[in-house]
Amino acid sequence: KDGYVWLIDPVDGTKHYAHSMPAFYVQVALLYDNSPILGVVYDPVAEQLFSASKGNGTYLNSEKVELAHANSIENAVVDIDFGGQELLDWKSDAFRQIARAAYRVRVSAGRFALYLLTGGINAFVVLNPTTK
Repeated sequence: KDGYVWLIDPVDGTKHYAHSMPAFYVQVALLYDNSPILGVVYDPVAEQLFSASKGNGTYLNSEKVELAHANSIENAVVDIDFGGQELLDWKSDAFRQIARAAYRVRVSAGRFALYLLTGGINAFVVLNPTTK
């Protein structure tokens, strides 16, 4: 009402959940006039609650998160989500370029962008050929 909209995904990563893979989350967001002002993501396997609100920073289990930064891609750990199988040749070429430049590249089918917050990875890349 009056510009506020709640978005709730009770099981993000349904396929992972259905196959007993520990990469699924509960997500809740509040938007005001189509802009996010509050977000909460809960990882029930790791018992991690990520939360952020506009102007108040990001928290992991009630502790403020300070982002770790890699000085260069040569020192970065990068996570890549390939998405679907469409345009696989383009995605493979992009992967090779990133893999040659980065310190380490992880490839996941899950939603591991949360680990940007914990310093587990330095960059999360979604290969999307429409945004070359």
